[in-house]
Amino acid sequence: AAIAPLRHAVPAHAPAPTIEHGTSGYAAAVRGAELAVWNWRLDGNRLYLSPHFWSLMGYAAEDRSDDLDTVLTHVVEEDRRTVTAALERGILGEPVLLDFRARRKDGGVRWLRARGAAYPD
Repeated sequence: AAIAPLRHAVPAHAPAPTIEHGTSGYAAAVRGAELAVWNWRLDGNRLYLSPHFWSLMGYAAEDRSDDLDTVLTHVVEEDRRTVTAALERGILGEPVLLDFRARRKDGGVRWLRARGAAYPD
């Protein structure tokens, strides 16, 4: 069997993508890839996790929290120290890349991969 490259064709008369178009395309790609976005705010120790993260973990909107300590309770206990250490190294400028387990609302466990880097405001 041969594998042909996948090509995306846009008609020459098609309008240039707008930010809205680009944003919705990005959002669709993130959902399709089962990616979730996170942002750790050191002031206030808040960890924003996108709604898609919470839905992947089986939580409804009213179950969500952005308090870091509360979010960490979802991490399987054996992995909590590794996650905390990676976040602390991230503050020092190291890239964050780690695999860990988190508990879903139904009690099941899901492997997750977190990637990130610190950016000053």
